[in-house]
Amino acid sequence: TGLELTFVAVLAADVYYNLTFVQPQGRYLYPALIPTALLYVGGLAALTPRRAGPVLAVLLGGGMLVLAVIALRQDLIPAFGT
Repeated sequence: TGLELTFVAVLAADVYYNLTFVQPQGRYLYPALIPTALLYVGGLAALTPRRAGPVLAVLLGGGMLVLAVIALRQDLIPAFGT
């Protein structure tokens, strides 16, 4: 499908670029994050019972929110704040 094609195309372009020019750049893999995330979500959904899905989504979303606030308060605000 389109997601697999996107993932393979981005990976191939990154390998080609890094073999042509010697300056590895991870930012060129950003377009591959969407297919990779969907594969992770699909695998996680296959491993959990159907009733636990909403609870797991809330717990993981809340955990990500907590990590974002911690990173904001400990790293970003002190680095870029006045």
